[in-house]
Amino acid sequence: MWIWPRALPLGEIFGAEWHGREVRARFLTLASQWHARHPAPSSGTVPGRPQPGQWMWHPPAHCIYDCHTYEGPDDDWLEVTIRMENADYSPGQCRISAALAVACKCDGGHGQHTIVETQWRSGGPSAALDALTTVLRSTDQWLSGSREPGWWRRHAGLD
Repeated sequence: MWIWPRALPLGEIFGAEWHGREVRARFLTLASQWHARHPAPSSGTVPGRPQPGQWMWHPPAHCIYDCHTYEGPDDDWLEVTIRMENADYSPGQCRISAALAVACKCDGGHGQHTIVETQWRSGGPSAALDALTTVLRSTDQWLSGSREPGWWRRHAGLD
């Protein structure tokens, strides 16, 4: 379900340490600042599509993510995804990642090509939010290059 960051039950998703007021405030600040720097492309009023600023959560999963898709000509697209999830095999650990991908134009058609990605693993909310800060800065750098799928496709040698 698409949900506003303020409504995300961080403690339920990531554990009791995430119930703290300071933790929630820091997460909300990071999420809102990122959205201010990178407004979501308009999704119009298509039912089931997110409103700008919403994150995806599939309860009871211990994972949330945000995704922006930038449309290009000829059914081309560029997608940047931010993901936070519990590392199930390591209690108390959280994985924070981001990826930038373009549509696949191969004959086999496997959906997308990941051009660049970053991933961090950390313990506790403070370290996880430090990692989220770093991940969001990475996406800032990527998107400052271009938001055009063709540019990234050429950059990755996929043309």
